[in-house]
Amino acid sequence: MLKVKGLVCSYDGIEVLHGIDLEVHRGEIVGVLGSNGAGKSTMLRAVAGLHKPDKGDVIFNNESVLNLPTHKRVERGLVLVPENRQLFLSMTVRENLELGGYRTGHHPAVSLMEQTLDLFPPLRDRLNQPAGTLSGGEQQMLSIARALMTNPSFLMLDEPSLGLAPLVVDEIYQTLVELSKNNDLTLFIVEQDSSRIFNIAQRVYLFETGQVVFHGAPEQLIQKEEILRKAYLGKKKGEQP
Repeated sequence: MLKVKGLVCSYDGIEVLHGIDLEVHRGEIVGVLGSNGAGKSTMLRAVAGLHKPDKGDVIFNNESVLNLPTHKRVERGLVLVPENRQLFLSMTVRENLELGGYRTGHHPAVSLMEQTLDLFPPLRDRLNQPAGTLSGGEQQMLSIARALMTNPSFLMLDEPSLGLAPLVVDEIYQTLVELSKNNDLTLFIVEQDSSRIFNIAQRVYLFETGQVVFHGAPEQLIQKEEILRKAYLGKKKGEQP
């Protein structure tokens, strides 16, 4: 469904992705792990059309989308839930959701709004509340719900657990798994909390300094302690900080 080929990205002339190759198949949950600065978010932004790569290609449903603007990728079903939520804080929950539903230029269907609210019941009681007054967990729910209002087929999430209490993260991940099972939704999740990904993903990619250093099943990565230690801590077992 998604293929990333030879992706090279830079910021201010400094290369941060060094030829990334990866793919995600329809209906999968695939995780991307790695420490801060490994290039995970840059990769997602490039796939979403928010960062222009220096080299490489992004292929979605057998079509290169490299030269398509972000909104055209959204129309094709390729949608990103960004890091730090990026909500319209002065607007109400309802208005944020409605904005998510305008991808085709038509008013979002009432049925889609109802389905989305059923997934995140706390939002239903706060529809007329400004998004900025929600708790961190509720804001993350709203960010995901707004993305779902585009009716995506491929949902990318950038650090959905960031800064949230474990119980809230449990609820959000449970909802994501239900979505994947019941809505034929493909999930591509960037996450630092490896335990969350190990519990739900069919496959994982491990990034280290802008490169893929492992790709395979979560249980295979769990057995490779040295690779995990080096990717997250920058050192091998027994080495001093």
